[in-house]
Amino acid sequence: MHSAAVFMHELLPADSAVALATALGIGLLIGAERERRKGTGSGRDAAGIRTFSIVGLMGAVAQLLGSPALTAVVVALVGLHALQSYRRSGRDDPGLTTEVALILTCLLGVMAVPAPAIAAAAGIVLAALLVSRQQLHGFVKRVLTEQELDDVIVLGAILLVVMPLAPDRFLGPLDAINPRQVMKFIVLVMLIGALGHIAMRIPGQRLGLLLAGFAGGFISSTATVYQMAQLSRDPAQQVGRPVAAAIASCASTYILLALMVLSASPALLMLLLPSMGAGMLVIIGQVALLSRAQHTTPSARTPQPGGHAFSLTMSFGLAGGILLVTLLATFLYRQYGANGALAGAAAAGLADTHSATASLLNLAGNGVLTMDEARIGILAAFTTNALTKTAVAMAGGTRDYATKLVAGVLLMLAFTWAPLLL
Repeated sequence: MHSAAVFMHELLPADSAVALATALGIGLLIGAERERRKGTGSGRDAAGIRTFSIVGLMGAVAQLLGSPALTAVVVALVGLHALQSYRRSGRDDPGLTTEVALILTCLLGVMAVPAPAIAAAAGIVLAALLVSRQQLHGFVKRVLTEQELDDVIVLGAILLVVMPLAPDRFLGPLDAINPRQVMKFIVLVMLIGALGHIAMRIPGQRLGLLLAGFAGGFISSTATVYQMAQLSRDPAQQVGRPVAAAIASCASTYILLALMVLSASPALLMLLLPSMGAGMLVIIGQVALLSRAQHTTPSARTPQPGGHAFSLTMSFGLAGGILLVTLLATFLYRQYGANGALAGAAAAGLADTHSATASLLNLAGNGVLTMDEARIGILAAFTTNALTKTAVAMAGGTRDYATKLVAGVLLMLAFTWAPLLL
């Protein structure tokens, strides 16, 4: 029995068996989905579950035989078959989905030999794309506007082309700027702005204002506080709802800061988690109490579809702010030490928490600040920015709105700083 197992292992090593099983599984998975759309009669598609399974195995077998020429011939033959199938059905069905999927299944079979896990993951993604055909078509045609689709293309170009080309080292005046980190920040702001834009389009009027406040906080919490302050002056609006939406925007600031810090220094995020967690608990509690106290009548103002998914001008404007604040903080550090850099970041926080945080992350990554100093600086920038929000609330809203918001912000700041003082 043992000798038989050894013989089988020598005949078909475990790695080869895994590769063949993965290739066959990919072909079966994709082929099963294509079989459902294959149709019947003389006009049916040429490839179904059996063809896809065989093609996946062909790719794996060709690669296992170790001949690059044979692998190229197999892929070329599959490509010729796909081309012939398209030419036969192209008049009635101009789509290329089945033909392209067939070629990709062969390539995934080839990939299953050196990297079975990656090939399996790619096969699952391909099958998911094929299954969600109607949902994807409907989303692009009926949900996304033309402007939003343009924004997606711009975001993809920056994420896949511009950011990888940005140098990942400190350059420029005072050697204080890391272009890769700046581009990561820009992409992060754009991505979260897009997510906020989607959240604002969730149907339902009762939670529309709260979702709008939470989503708006990812773009500019200060601007959201001001917008809600203006809304509080509407006699038909219950003041608790604008206050809850404004406070919810502070939670978005916490989330955005956490993502920024995580992308640059997970260790620093662990230091900040107690403060951020305490502040988030206060925000959640306040929003829950304010929302529960309101009547169930729906808000008359709900977010409307359309517009930009994110602000490209604001994203690059914040990046410019990062550069200026980083240069200022680096200069102050060299003149006055760490206290000077922290003072500069706190002052910058009056206008924008994100640029101040990004500059502190740059300084910590460059070894200018320690983790503890960067943590204090980020919390100081968050605090000064929160004070700006209270000033905006008092200037733009009713007395009731300003009173409730200021009390909520001060309570949030007290809990944010409590873990450092205990």
